[in-house]
Amino acid sequence: MSQKEQERMAQLLRDALRETPSAGESSTDLWPRMRARLAEREAAPPRPAWHWWLDLALAAAVPLWFWLFPQALPGFFYHL
Repeated sequence: MSQKEQERMAQLLRDALRETPSAGESSTDLWPRMRARLAEREAAPPRPAWHWWLDLALAAAVPLWFWLFPQALPGFFYHL
């Protein structure tokens, strides 16, 4: 590599490194905006009182399904 090529390469490197913003002055940092959005979000509404009946019905439906259709058990265990 000739002296002229080395000087050109050094100048290109200096130009590239000079334009890099430091960590404190980055305008594209998403974390402050994300924290603001999370602070705006309201808590999830409480579950209705009758919701536990649905949970109980689903918990009872699974064993009933396997009792009625035992051939579904291998497929179930395969997907675990």
